[in-house]
Amino acid sequence: MKLVLLLLCLLYVTFSKGKDIQEEIKEIKQKAHEHCVQKTGASEELIQQEIQNNVYTQNENLKCYEACKYVYFGLVDEKTGKFSLDKFQKNYPKEFTSVWSKILTDCNVTDFGKNMCEEAWQYLTTCFVNQPDFAPF
Repeated sequence: MKLVLLLLCLLYVTFSKGKDIQEEIKEIKQKAHEHCVQKTGASEELIQQEIQNNVYTQNENLKCYEACKYVYFGLVDEKTGKFSLDKFQKNYPKEFTSVWSKILTDCNVTDFGKNMCEEAWQYLTTCFVNQPDFAPF
């Protein structure tokens, strides 16, 4: 009986893992979104235009929303502006980090300057504008 339970548990873990990862990624992105909307006051309407239509509106709150996500995911240290993929890759599933890590590396993202909102916006509109299927975070 114990062997049957063990096998059932192994089968469950094996076949449900893909779905769990996708659900985990969705939850991670939703938490970041909620945190950054609250912190920056970015408009849901502008965010949806950006996500669904690849439309980038020049709006300071939206720019800071993007910067907030870089900080939230550990890509940028909020105090120093230092950029690093290490923390991001260590803290989140590979299925979530692999595509964005490659795009950011290929785009030569470096440390953010004093205006993190503007820097994040520049990376968004240059690195991701040609990657609509991989809109950041």
